[in-house]
Parts: sequence; C-alpha cells; structure tokens
Amino acid sequence: SDLAYLEQNQPVKAIEPLRRATELEPSVVLPWFELALAFTGMSNDVEAIPAFRKAVEIEPKKAIAWRCLANSLTNQGKHGDAMEAYEKALALTPNDAEAWVESGKVMAQIGWPDGVIKAMRRATILKPDYAEAWRMLGVSHSMKGENAEALRAFRKAIRLEPRDALLWADLGGTLADMGKNEE
Repeated sequence: SDLAYLEQNQPVKAIEPLRRATELEPSVVLPWFELALAFTGMSNDVEAIPAFRKAVEIEPKKAIAWRCLANSLTNQGKHGDAMEAYEKALALTPNDAEAWVESGKVMAQIGWPDGVIKAMRRATILKPDYAEAWRMLGVSHSMKGENAEALRAFRKAIRLEPRDALLWADLGGTLADMGKNEE
C-alpha cells in the first residue's frame, strides 16, 4: 500500500497511489496528508505545500498537518506563511514544546528575538529537559546582547546534552563576546 511505501522510506513509489486516492476521495484528509509526507520525504516542498494546504482545508483541526505545512513553507523561505501555520498549530496544541521550538526557529530566521525568547520560554516550561529549547533561548538572548541570560541558557542546555559541540561553541562564542576567554 501507499502507507507501506512511506513506512519503508520509499516515497517515490507512494506518490502515484496517493495521487489516485486523492482523485477518488478528494474530501478525505489522509491521502492528502500522506501525499504531502511523500513529497517531503523526497525533499520536494514545492509539491508538498499544496497537499498540506488541502489536508488542513479538509481538516483544519489537524495540528500535525499545520506543523508540517509550516516546515515546508519555512524550507521554501516563506516565513510569514510559516508563522501563520505555526500559530494555527499552536492554537490547537498549545502544550506542544516541539512546535514552540520550531516556530521560534522561524522567528530567529526573520530576526524576531523577542518572539524567540517567548517561544523558547514556553517550550522550556513545557519540557524542562529540552536542550534545543534552552540553546535557542541562549541564541535569542545573544541576538539581543543579553549575554548573562544567554550564558544561563547555554549552560542549562549543556547540562542536558554535554556532548553537543554546537552548544559548547555557542557558550564559547558568548564568553568571547563578554571578554571571558579564560572560562
């Protein structure tokens, strides 16, 4: 089946059966969502976006489809549209720490450090052991020149993921910015 192809990491083989399913049952969300996933599995966000849009049109309360749409839009550099999709996903699942981090990363790309800080604080409250949320919180504080806050966040992330080289580099960069090269 088309789902078996997706599960076997063979998205190309899933495309035609999924397209046929969307033709036969255009008002059913699952084939549209799976078609979009097949396209993302092929790194084809251009084709995935309309399929995700159709999925959320059919079932607007499907938060995962909004998140996936947002990811594909982000990959295409459509940050404003991606933020709208994340807002819909977060309205449906406000306790989803991963969605807060994903939306915060988009905000970082478009230079909204205050939004990133708000999103990362929410993510760290929801999931205190989420190292990536702590890292992004540190990055956003660094973007604003708030190095003491950045250090606290980076150190928390390193306690959670002590073998993550990027975290150590972020910490070192912030210490260098502060003139504390000896630490």
